[in-house]
Amino acid sequence: MHACTLAARHALANVRVLAASFLAHHPGARFTTLVIDGAPGEVHDVPGAVYPVEIGVGDVDLRRLAIVYDERELAKALVPFLLQHLRTRLVSEAVVFVEAESVVFSSLEDLASVALQHGIALVPRRLQPMVRDDRAPSEPELLAAGVFDDGVLAVGPGSEEFLTWWSERLTFDGNAIDDIDQHWLDVAPAVFDAAVVRDAGLGVRVANLYERPLSRSPEGRFLAATVPLRTIHLRGYDVDQPHVLDPGPHSKRPGPARSRAGTGRVAGGLSRTLAERGRR
Repeated sequence: MHACTLAARHALANVRVLAASFLAHHPGARFTTLVIDGAPGEVHDVPGAVYPVEIGVGDVDLRRLAIVYDERELAKALVPFLLQHLRTRLVSEAVVFVEAESVVFSSLEDLASVALQHGIALVPRRLQPMVRDDRAPSEPELLAAGVFDDGVLAVGPGSEEFLTWWSERLTFDGNAIDDIDQHWLDVAPAVFDAAVVRDAGLGVRVANLYERPLSRSPEGRFLAATVPLRTIHLRGYDVDQPHVLDPGPHSKRPGPARSRAGTGRVAGGLSRTLAERGRR
């Protein structure tokens, strides 16, 4: 299996944490990092560093994208280009993309296997209907975020047409919709043979903790809604507040008491690792 992510130079500490967590659960796997504002000849302490020009995004195209997008949007726009680059070199392998502000807690082999079988493996942001109340995130906020998580997905043989389609829309139509995620992944299962991977352990983030209570098994494994926790997204995490996953507004929808306790243990356990690798 091959995993990848992307980040700007100032955020490479996030990549080091992600890559270390992935490789700890996948001995012998490979990892590629696209440094979105880097150039060949630079040396960065991340595994498999590549640069936009090396994945087919020339300086002129990159400048045009940088005019349209801010840093986070630019990173999202480059995801399909990175996946295309790796797919052309890994003809028979699955490629798993995980957003840099994430940590891997257990194997992603099942996600990769689905991509090998179907070409495209997408992860839903939510798996259950939510209670209608006045807490955040609200249903409209969740709908605005999109159905599928662009922070964790996998592609395999047969995904080439999908990746071309996705990259073209982010390149030429990206500014047509006032939405960072553009919802192109929401369209994908209707026009491509994409598989939907309903695993509560994938794509865990503050916005869906209400349906995925975190806990720890007697053996010490972290669980999300009784299944192994696989990836958790940590944008907003601060090692100076080690027991809070996200101090922002999306933390206002509490789950069961056991979920809050489990969340505190997960967050607290991350603090030392993130601090050692320079993440803030």
